[in-house]
Order: sequence, then C-alpha cells, then structure tokens
Amino acid sequence: RIRDEIVHAQTLLTYELGEIPKLFAYPYGEYNQEILEIVKTEGFTGFGQQSGAAGPTTSSLVFPRFPLSGVYSDFESFKTKIKKKIS
Repeated sequence: RIRDEIVHAQTLLTYELGEIPKLFAYPYGEYNQEILEIVKTEGFTGFGQQSGAAGPTTSSLVFPRFPLSGVYSDFESFKTKIKKKIS
C-alpha cells in the first residue's frame, strides 16, 4: 500500500506538472527500513526531518530538511538555513 501511494502521488504530480524530480519528504520526517527501501527502489531522493548540513557522506535517502513554517518561517532564519556549511 505504501509503495502504491508513493508511486501514485508521483504519477499525479508528473501528469499535472510535467517531468519533475523524484523527491520524497517523509511525512513528519518519520521513516523505517521498509519505507527507506521503497524510496530507494523507486529511485527517489528522500528528505527526513533532521536539521543539519548535507555532506559527502549524507545518504540520498535521508537528506536533512529544515522547518520553514510557523515560528521557523521568518526570512532571516531562511537565509541562515540555506547558508549552512559542513564544518
């Protein structure tokens, strides 16, 4: 069921928007090994909910993503987040 939902959503997005990258944001940033395998098998790049910089050893299945809504949505905070560097 999970695989079908992910693939169906991508199909709808492609139909409505044309060819788009296969990007997947885990709902609430939560995932398990089964979902990681589905995302990998279907060729998606995944985004978790953990914050931090991406680097050479970051898995393409769980790139970090930063919250950008509510109290985290001000422009100064956004500028700081996009300038994150690996130390």
